[in-house]
Amino acid sequence: MASNPPGKCCAEDNFHEGTPVGTHKELFGLPTYVVGDSTSRIIVRYQVDLFSGVAHGFAVRGDIKDPVVRYAKEKALSDQLCFFDSVQALKSYL
Repeated sequence: MASNPPGKCCAEDNFHEGTPVGTHKELFGLPTYVVGDSTSRIIVRYQVDLFSGVAHGFAVRGDIKDPVVRYAKEKALSDQLCFFDSVQALKSYL
């Protein structure tokens, strides 16, 4: 594995360029490039979802007639909405 991905930022087939700085780790048995300082004391909520049978990336458009692709699209959108709702609730609480 290279010290960082050449040219593309974060994942294969993403269309934005960048020079990520991070480390290679294994998540769920898959080699994953993690961008960021793992020793940081900042607590950040995150969630990783992997959808099989679909292309990944925000610029990817799948065939929503395919039930696997449609499920992944709808689940990703639902999760994003829940995340932003929880952030709003947290802001109100603080």
